[in-house]
Amino acid sequence: MQENLDHHPVQNEHRGLMLVFFAVFIDLLGFGIIIPILPYFVVDTLHGSDLQYGMILAIYSLTQFVFSPFWGRLSDKIGRRPVILVGLFGSSISFFVFGISQSIPELFFARFLAGFFTSASLPTARAFIADISPPEKRTARMGMIGAAFGLGFTFGPAIGSFMANFLVPGFEKYIYAAPSFLSSLLALFNFIFAYFNLPESLPADLRLEKSLRKLELKELEPSRNRIKYIFSFPQVFLLVSLFTLTTMLFSAFEAMFALYASEIDSFFNEKTIGYAFALIGIVVIFVQGGFIRVVVDKIGNENTVLLGFLFNIIGFLLLPFATNRYLLLIFLIPVGIGQGLLTPTLNSLVSLRIPKEDMGEGMGVNSGGGAIARVVGPLLGAWLFAIDIRLPFYVASVTLIVLAFISAVKLKKP
Repeated sequence: MQENLDHHPVQNEHRGLMLVFFAVFIDLLGFGIIIPILPYFVVDTLHGSDLQYGMILAIYSLTQFVFSPFWGRLSDKIGRRPVILVGLFGSSISFFVFGISQSIPELFFARFLAGFFTSASLPTARAFIADISPPEKRTARMGMIGAAFGLGFTFGPAIGSFMANFLVPGFEKYIYAAPSFLSSLLALFNFIFAYFNLPESLPADLRLEKSLRKLELKELEPSRNRIKYIFSFPQVFLLVSLFTLTTMLFSAFEAMFALYASEIDSFFNEKTIGYAFALIGIVVIFVQGGFIRVVVDKIGNENTVLLGFLFNIIGFLLLPFATNRYLLLIFLIPVGIGQGLLTPTLNSLVSLRIPKEDMGEGMGVNSGGGAIARVVGPLLGAWLFAIDIRLPFYVASVTLIVLAFISAVKLKKP
């Protein structure tokens, strides 16, 4: 169980890829299952305020922001396998705590646990992919992780809504607990399967080298110094900034799109808006599940980033001119393509700029940037939407044009 991928490179490489794919998919599926019930649980059942609901959402991403670099650094020292396993087992605990929560503080704690443990499994899964992938395959394989995210977020909410609507009469009081316990059970099975099958991807000599180097440097440094160290590698600060800002803009879009769609066409409401998000998910799955491999092979990672910006800019420029549900859905397609190209490619480029012995920490810093973006983005989107319902798209378009220009000038092969 503790074997390294070096022993049987091809066989173990494919096994490792599939195991990490399913680990991320099931983890995100469990998370997606509770998404539809969370606002109703907080506001209707626990009689919480909108502010408390916002805080419960924010604590998840804030916790990821704080702890992602820590888990990444730990995986550089002790290996990817134990950190991923801790994250998977912890996710099972967090879903169970969510299911038994009967107050706002308990729910707050459950979401803190979820952020703490997913900040272990998800960034480390990316580091695992980077460990076992040669540079020419890395972006496509990062896309596999993105596809696992997309599948989890596409099917998870549907399962959660299905369970909430089709509970056996007499068990209505379990309308919120049942999806959470299902998520907990899935995460537990995920952990058990990974425990017996997931190999280690980080060679022992690299773990030893990392530990010895830290002893030599007497590094018990504050986190800010460690982040500064990661940013000292060429273009890493630029790439993390691009990933953070694009994630923030997409999070702002996600937060206010349902309200915007309802203003454009009365067809969209709480029962139908899921179709629009499912369309984005399907597009992202298509791009990250295979299309991105063709694109990167043809034009390279750096140009793929520019192409991703181009599609996002087109989508965000068109959305303010949608006048009905059909145009709105059509204009979502370039947004999905752009996001599908950007996320794995930027993650891959970060991994290519960082030494192997610092890979986990580097991916943790990048994931932390994405986490804080998912806190700021919805707040920014809501503020802009309150001024004018089309303003979030205009701001996103202008920002993306600036980022694309900076990328074209600064982002070059090392």
